[in-house]
Amino acid sequence: MSDALDLREKLVTCLKIFDHGGLLGMYGHVSVRLPETEGEGGGGGEFLINPGAGSDKSALRPEDLLRVDHRGEKLEGEGGLPMEVVMHTAVHRRYEDAVAIAHLHPPWATLFAIARTPIRPVVLHGALFGDGIPVYDKAEFIITEEEGEDMAEFRGDHRVILLRCHGTIVVGGSLEEVVFTSFTLEENAEMQYRAASLGELDPMRPHEVEKIRSSSGQEIRWKKFWDYHAGLLESGDSA
Repeated sequence: MSDALDLREKLVTCLKIFDHGGLLGMYGHVSVRLPETEGEGGGGGEFLINPGAGSDKSALRPEDLLRVDHRGEKLEGEGGLPMEVVMHTAVHRRYEDAVAIAHLHPPWATLFAIARTPIRPVVLHGALFGDGIPVYDKAEFIITEEEGEDMAEFRGDHRVILLRCHGTIVVGGSLEEVVFTSFTLEENAEMQYRAASLGELDPMRPHEVEKIRSSSGQEIRWKKFWDYHAGLLESGDSA
C-alpha cells in the first residue's frame, strides 16, 4: 500500500470516528498534510480534506477525499471544497506543527465559546489544556484569505482554540493526536459543565497539570485511543 493511500484511509477513519462521536456534524472538516509536498510553493504544501457540507461522512471512501494545494485550489476529487477551507490553508502555511487540523462543532466545548466561561482541567487528560484555551472573538464564517490569516495568527502555539458561537480548531502533529485532543476536550467540557451544577469546582492544580503533561507515553496514549475507536467502527458500534 502506498503512503498516499494509507494516509487517505487514515483520514477516512478519522472522519468516521468524529462523525460517530458526534463532534463533526454536517459542516465539520479535517485535513492532513501530504508529507511529500511539504514546503512546496513557499507554504505548507498540499493536503487532503473531506468534501464540504452535504457529504455523508459515515460513507466516505479514500477516493472521495479532495487533494488541495497551499492556495486552497482543488487538485483532485469530485466534491466541492468546504466553505471554510481557508482555515486549513492559513494554518498549514504558517505552522510546521500543523500536520493535521480539525474544525469541529462539539456541543459541550462550544458552550464555553458562548458563555465565556474558561475551560479548566477537571479530568486528568484535561491537563492538555492547563495553559487555557483562547476564544477567537469574531463570530463569523471564516471564508476569505484575510479572515483565515487572522484566525491562524490568533492560534499561535495553542493546540486548541474556541471560535465564539461556532466551534473549535484543533491542531496536531498527527491525526491520532487530533482525535485524542478533540475527544479529551469534549469530555473535559462536559464534566466541567456537569460538576458545576454540584457546587464549587475543584480542578487540577498547576503542579498536577505539570506532572501529567511531563509524563512520557503521550503518543502511545494517542494510538491506543485511536485503535479503540477504530475498533468500534469495525465492530459496528458507535463511539
